[in-house]
Amino acid sequence: MIFGLLIAIQFALLDAWGGFMMNVIGMTRALVFAFKDRTNKKSNLLWGYVFCVLFLAGVIITINSFDEVWFMAIVVCFAQIMGTVGFVSDDPRKIRLIQLFCVTPFWLFYDIYYLSIGGILTEAFVIVSIVVSLFRFKFVGNHNNKSIK
Repeated sequence: MIFGLLIAIQFALLDAWGGFMMNVIGMTRALVFAFKDRTNKKSNLLWGYVFCVLFLAGVIITINSFDEVWFMAIVVCFAQIMGTVGFVSDDPRKIRLIQLFCVTPFWLFYDIYYLSIGGILTEAFVIVSIVVSLFRFKFVGNHNNKSIK
């Protein structure tokens, strides 16, 4: 949560309000889904829809109120919506692949556009981490973290 807050503040300082808004909503999403094992699947799906609507509302607000570059706001909104699809999923492999192909590349593009060094380094680390995990589990192995000893 603290890292997400620092990244959000960094985007505000860079005048990248789409990134700021998506990170603030994303921190709330992370908090809600931290307890997804304690709730039922329908509840998780409902929260997924709620956060997708919040991300769409956030992109509209940042474009209209903060003069965010509309294309860049849509890029990070797409990344966050796809990340929400990953959060709703119970399949660790699917979560990793969504993160690798749908979330991280779009955030990396956004970070490069706004020259966010911290964001660029974070996304590079995420890409390496996911690739290592996919090789570790050999793309078809058990991706369930409970199997790791």
